[in-house]
Amino acid sequence: MPPVDANDASLPKTQATFYRLLHQWRTSDPEARLTVEQTLWAIFGQTQAIMILDMSGFSRTANTQGILPALSMIQHMNTIAVPQLEAQGGQIIKSEADNIFAIFPTVDAAVAASFNTFKAVQAEGLNVAIGIGYGSIFVIEDPVYQDFFGDEVNLASKLGEDTAEGGELMITDAAYRQLQASDPRWSEFHLGISGIQMVAYQYQFEESGLSA
Repeated sequence: MPPVDANDASLPKTQATFYRLLHQWRTSDPEARLTVEQTLWAIFGQTQAIMILDMSGFSRTANTQGILPALSMIQHMNTIAVPQLEAQGGQIIKSEADNIFAIFPTVDAAVAASFNTFKAVQAEGLNVAIGIGYGSIFVIEDPVYQDFFGDEVNLASKLGEDTAEGGELMITDAAYRQLQASDPRWSEFHLGISGIQMVAYQYQFEESGLSA
């Protein structure tokens, strides 16, 4: 893999650039690693709210009705959820299987998008679970490949994909600290998962027909 100039922060924000720099970081001495890391952050670093949305019921539908009804359900969920996320300034990074991965400029925007999405999908007989994080992350915005990486991405994924059930919204401690207004409906809890100990918050929705 040919090296790139690790001092050049004007390198294109492509998948190829990211992985070439990552390779250089892995194969460099400690002093050179610092330069490569600084370049990676200069090109790909962003501070964002991260949303991991997981549709509920996909595996059950695939098992009981077959893969086509399950895939159709994913498609239907995406057509409903994506406009709700984008309306609050969300940028869809990728959709994989029954998940949507997005970033937002603020945690408040991500939370507002979550509330609207819950209402919209539940009105169609669907449901989703959502995890939100906040922090400095790497974002690859290649026209043919988009992805993101970071500690808060991992934590949001643990909440949205592995912990929250349908109709539940959970956020990391870092995300909670970014909220602009206090709300007593956020309930703190402690979670240990995959060797990670974390503080998180779950939104306590009203006991009504819809979650938000």
